[in-house]
Amino acid sequence: MIYRSKDRLRCKGELANLLIRIWWWLTPVVYPAPSGEGLFGFFVKLNPVTPLLVTTRELATTGVLSDPQGFWWASLVALVGLMFA
Repeated sequence: MIYRSKDRLRCKGELANLLIRIWWWLTPVVYPAPSGEGLFGFFVKLNPVTPLLVTTRELATTGVLSDPQGFWWASLVALVGLMFA
């Protein structure tokens, strides 16, 4: 019985690791966010970290905010999450 619970924990850890790696690749850190209508662009736009990174990068490199509303919503969600974590 104990052996099986350890296996479940190990499997959950591996699944969490896989999901975090996929999320990492869907976060546009060094590449621009895709503007097309493809499947990859759809998933990048669903990523809650995308507005934070894109807006911060654009502000640092060009001095212009292209999506301030998305930035503030993502910031608010992150702050509320930190308060209740």
